[in-house]
Formats: sequence, structure tokens, C-alpha cells
Amino acid sequence: LWDLGFGRDPSVNVKNFKAYLAGIPQIPASLLADDADLPLLSLADPRPGLLRSCKLLGIQYEELGYSDDSVEPFDDRFATPTTPFWFRHDDGRKNRNRRPDHCRDEVNGDIQVGTAMEGIFAFAHHPDIIKEDERVIDLPGSVYRDDCGLCAYLEVWFGQVELDVGGDSDIADPECGSLRLRRK
Repeated sequence: LWDLGFGRDPSVNVKNFKAYLAGIPQIPASLLADDADLPLLSLADPRPGLLRSCKLLGIQYEELGYSDDSVEPFDDRFATPTTPFWFRHDDGRKNRNRRPDHCRDEVNGDIQVGTAMEGIFAFAHHPDIIKEDERVIDLPGSVYRDDCGLCAYLEVWFGQVELDVGGDSDIADPECGSLRLRRK
């Protein structure tokens, strides 16, 4: 993330990698252990905001007509931390061809579905979780501010990674699957 400019973003604005690293929490012990159900580990740095983070990661978002205010958590369970955090996640394949709203409704305990912010950082660390014409990641923890029936999703379209918030939460698609994760 440092190499992509996160530490040099005005929202963080540190002088060097050592100072940036000092603001990153240690990986919680509960996330260090291997987990066959959630095999991937990622770091999110939400401080720049969704729009700026997408720009730093090379993900089209603003180009699709969206802003930081276009997306919101479905409810309080999906509020994104404002400081860097680690999370363990899958690649969404377990939920392929399942309605995003059903996946969101089934969350329990520490396992939940991903948000737009978590999705872009999962992709930043594990770009193979999405693939053009094959795999799309639904992120039903985030919904379109003007229509909570529409959720966020991450896809590759004509070779470009896009974060869209116009996905129908009530439609299952064989190419789509909701990201599952655990923060603690």
C-alpha cells in the first residue's frame, strides 16, 4: 500500500515508510492462524476514503459517476473502520450464484459479507479474486445511497477493474459471489 501512495496521500501524509508502518496495527492473533474457510489475509487503509483509495489502486469508481457519498453501509454491522485494519476473507466462490441479499442476511458471529472498502483492498492484495468474464465479487455490505436494493460489486470490464454500486441485491448470477470475511 505504501508503494501505491497510501502513506503519501494527504489524509495520511507521513514522511517515510517507517512512519507509515507505525500507523498500521499488528495482525491480530485471531487472524494469524490458517483458516481453510477464509484463507486470504488483507490489510485495508480506509483513511483516504473510497474514491481516493480507488484512484490509488487503479480501480474505476469516480469514472462511473460515483463519489464518496454514493455508497453507505447496509446497516451498522457493515460500518467500515476509519483506521487501518486487517481482515481474513475468501474469494467469493462459496457464494457463487447466490443472491447478495441472502448472503448478507445469513451473516452471523464474526463472519460477514464484504463492503466496498474491504472489496477493493481484498483485490489489491489478491487480484486473482476477480477475473473478466469469469468472476465478479459482490459486496452487499455496501449499498447505493439512493437505493438500498442495489449493492456494490467489483469486476473487470474490458480489462479495467471497476467498483460499481448498481448491482441488484436480489439477483443471483453464476459469475458472481459475495465476499465473506472476518475482522477479528
